[in-house]
Amino acid sequence: MRNFYIKLSAVFPILIVAIILFMASAGGCTALGQPGYITPDEAALNYTLNPDKTGDPETLFFDYEKIDILLTQSIDVNIKNYCLYQDIYGDLVLLGELINNSGVTKTNVIFTFEFVDSNGNILDYIKVPAVADYILSKGSIPFFLVYDRKENYINLEKVKIGVDYKKYSEQFKGNPVVNTENFRYTGNKLEIAGNIINIGQAEVEDLKLLAVFYNNKNQVIFIRKCFIEGEKLKPLASMNFKLTLFLDEYLPFYTHYRLFTFFRDALLA
Repeated sequence: MRNFYIKLSAVFPILIVAIILFMASAGGCTALGQPGYITPDEAALNYTLNPDKTGDPETLFFDYEKIDILLTQSIDVNIKNYCLYQDIYGDLVLLGELINNSGVTKTNVIFTFEFVDSNGNILDYIKVPAVADYILSKGSIPFFLVYDRKENYINLEKVKIGVDYKKYSEQFKGNPVVNTENFRYTGNKLEIAGNIINIGQAEVEDLKLLAVFYNNKNQVIFIRKCFIEGEKLKPLASMNFKLTLFLDEYLPFYTHYRLFTFFRDALLA
């Protein structure tokens, strides 16, 4: 019996380690929610984020939380609700919203990202076009950038976010709005559905519907492009939309979302 206790005491630490490893592999919540995930068939907008898990030796000692975000503001537009994360691949991801404070529509919107080291040297400079061609007066549009040049991470101290645009003096006559909206949970899925109706006086084209998800700090944490039945919509006509989210352990935690429509008046034939 004494030999049995000795053998058991020798095996016991190994069992404890095995149990801990098993529990770790089962997953769990991070400080801001659950880990992000990118499925192969998702569109370019469909980024989810994981601030705590990189898995890349190049970024092992890199702390993205020490990076300062500097914003270029103006009277006409301003950037808000921005955030910076590392995704599951160790890439830096920047998200946020541009608000058009003016009474004029903005077009040809380009976001600029300047990566700067501690000595003020520019490590990189990137331009990213907006996901839509026009931003209406008092409207907003989300933006995102995935920055994967990890050789610059260790020296990166600041990211300056700016925006270039042109003014569009004409007013759109079309006006598509989200008329009804329903959501339900089915198993591990969240489904958001409804319809869009054009209450304006002109047909619209290049119609897009984006769902922007926020955390409890009102920061943009991921963006989804909704499925709609077409890209054109005549006056007083409507079309259905749908968005399906899989609520697994890889989806970042969010507290609320908003739907944004983007469009332009159809060109007359």
